[in-house]
Amino acid sequence: MRKLFIVAFAFLAAFTSKAQDVITRFDGTDILAIIQSTDNDRILFKYWKDTADHLYEIDNSDVLMVRYNDGRCVVYPEGQKVLEGINAPAVPVEEEPAWSSFARPGMSYDEYKNWYDHRAYIPSRHDPYNPSTAGWCSFFFTGLGQGIDGEWGRAAGYFGLYWGFRLLAWSTADELDFDNGYHVSYSGISALLRLSATVVKVCSIVDAVRVAKVKNMYHQDLRHSGYAGNVQFDVQPFFANAAPSYGIGSSAGDLRPVTGLSFRLSF
Repeated sequence: MRKLFIVAFAFLAAFTSKAQDVITRFDGTDILAIIQSTDNDRILFKYWKDTADHLYEIDNSDVLMVRYNDGRCVVYPEGQKVLEGINAPAVPVEEEPAWSSFARPGMSYDEYKNWYDHRAYIPSRHDPYNPSTAGWCSFFFTGLGQGIDGEWGRAAGYFGLYWGFRLLAWSTADELDFDNGYHVSYSGISALLRLSATVVKVCSIVDAVRVAKVKNMYHQDLRHSGYAGNVQFDVQPFFANAAPSYGIGSSAGDLRPVTGLSFRLSF
């Protein structure tokens, strides 16, 4: 994009500078000059309005283009590559697979939670958790959404914090007696504590939805990387030093070594 701006600026300057030659470099700067000679390696020039006879030179590899005062415009080989690159069709980029190679069965939520952005979550019919259900559960009962997501430690933390603030708010509130009963007035520190409890409840709802999404993304990665959820199938060689044989006659019941394979299925 930066090169595109440089080229556009260079062509625009061609219409505003007619009294001198203009050498445009790759960094976007223009040299107002009077070109004396050019060859395959360099350009010899004098600065415009410079009364001295000293000549300066610049390598062609540093030059994007030259606009002469007669209207000619010469794009140098390196500059031509830039122009061709601007007009070239975009090269398709092969997308990386959606699953992450680090995902493995049995990981805890704390191990992979920072690897996923919940905003990039795309629902799948195989997802084990429902973000909406988790959010509503925490709305009606603070921390329950984290519990149904399988994170009971987080659930206990939100539950304890919420009710801690509520109890402190009740204990510091004023009770106003009326004929038909009493009224609890929240003011000062009690109002602040009640507001804190409300903030904790909102955070619990948001966190329950986020946990469900992140855990679903983790399980999606397990499926895409070849794991069937948390199920593992293992085959190992088996050897028994002595097992009864089932021969006929005198050999029946003899103990003989046995080899084979053992199968293990882990959930």
